[in-house]
Amino acid sequence: GDGIEKVSNTAESEKDIPDAEPTAKKENKHPLIGYWYAEYEELEVGIVYEFKKEDGSIKAYSREIYDKEGNKVADNTLSMTVLAFEGKEGKANYFIEYEGKKYNVESKLKLSADQLEVSYSYDGYEGTEIWKSINE
Repeated sequence: GDGIEKVSNTAESEKDIPDAEPTAKKENKHPLIGYWYAEYEELEVGIVYEFKKEDGSIKAYSREIYDKEGNKVADNTLSMTVLAFEGKEGKANYFIEYEGKKYNVESKLKLSADQLEVSYSYDGYEGTEIWKSINE
């Protein structure tokens, strides 16, 4: 490892530094892209999500599901499609399965240093989840 891929942990946004990576000709990386972890106490599971760019939009897939014993199951389920994201806030369609029924819920996204707040309401139920960035 020559340290090029080290992720900086600064909360500062890097987009105001001109030519921070002159050699890497990659497009401006979307702030959501990467891996996130959310814990669901009532379901006694934790889920690793991956946001990636697909067909021109940003989508999140659940990649791994952990039970309370720490056992891990690989998964590959589309969980979210980002509709709009500007600065630190956005909107998404969030696909939730609850008691065997699938819901497509419009949710609000709010990004802070290393976590994403996902809030939504459906059927009179208000929910807020915290997804923590685990980009390695």
